[in-house]
Amino acid sequence: MAKRGLKALLLLSCLFLAYLTSSPASSAEDENPYRANESKLPPMKNPYEGDQKAAQEGRKLWFANGCNGCHGGTGGGGMCPPVINKVWVYGKSDAVLFNLIKLGSVELRKKYGLVRIGRENVVGDMPPFSSLSDDDIWKLITYIRSIYKGD
Repeated sequence: MAKRGLKALLLLSCLFLAYLTSSPASSAEDENPYRANESKLPPMKNPYEGDQKAAQEGRKLWFANGCNGCHGGTGGGGMCPPVINKVWVYGKSDAVLFNLIKLGSVELRKKYGLVRIGRENVVGDMPPFSSLSDDDIWKLITYIRSIYKGD
């Protein structure tokens, strides 16, 4: 009996380790099968793209709304995914970011069928920030894009 339990525990441990070390998708965008899901959202364009004043206002909103508590003060992550690395778990289009902030991750998945890629720093779902105005959400996105140094 004890041998069976030990074997089962060893098998479960191996499966769990394989799960943790597996990569659900390549980080290269052109090889990412989930990137196509972004097309399920209506196209949106940030009206503040590249606007430094809006980015500064977005930084204030970042701290005022507790984004830093989950994603880190400089966006490098914490208990939730960083916003300055190469993999953005639902995509990185303006439409995805806007709707993720507005709806939260649960409603984003329900409404648009997006699939999360990556497993980094996951403690739960992102809550909706529906109390923010659309204007404030765009300023937040402008700030995020100002600290993201990728493509």
